[in-house]
Amino acid sequence: MAKAYLRKGTACMKLEEYSTAKAALEKGASVAPNEPKFKKMIDECDLRIAVFVSLFRRRERFGSADATEFAFKLYNTTSNGS
Repeated sequence: MAKAYLRKGTACMKLEEYSTAKAALEKGASVAPNEPKFKKMIDECDLRIAVFVSLFRRRERFGSADATEFAFKLYNTTSNGS
């Protein structure tokens, strides 16, 4: 079962769906707590989510013509829609 969560997490990361990836990886880590890949990939998701949030706040602060499109993409990549 842990392998399935790892595969889902990997696929979601490639699709830049980091919150969904993180949720799958956390489930996998609970099934296989001694597997170091889960911790590494969860940390990667946290980093990617933090980067998106930072970029969104920067765009919000300085304004941008495509801020709505950016916000939509940000929401879709950080919302937890497993």
